[in-house]
Amino acid sequence: MLGGIKEGVKFGSICTGWATLFLVTEEIVDQSRGRLFARGDDEVALGQRDTASTVVAAMSMAAVYSWKNGLDKFAAARTARIALKYSIIYGLLQDATASLRGDPPAYVSLIARKAFGQKSDVG
Repeated sequence: MLGGIKEGVKFGSICTGWATLFLVTEEIVDQSRGRLFARGDDEVALGQRDTASTVVAAMSMAAVYSWKNGLDKFAAARTARIALKYSIIYGLLQDATASLRGDPPAYVSLIARKAFGQKSDVG
């Protein structure tokens, strides 16, 4: 039983480290995109938190994971496909949650303006 607890703590620590690295990477991507796309007003920059940042962070983590564990190209490609699939799902769930809170991502506002001819709230 003690061996199981030790291995569980070890595995949990490893998972926590990778999850933390993913979240930090996603935040760095969010901040970088916000600064890159800011055009003098902070509202544009704040709208850059969306699925794209999640996908970039997940694909980066998949590459680092594959490199760190010495995966061959087929296993690395499989890891990248899994990361892409789940990051899109996770990112869209984040965007849906943000939209329900009343803070939709920039692309949601853009689609609404194009599809329904709504005026922009920014500016």
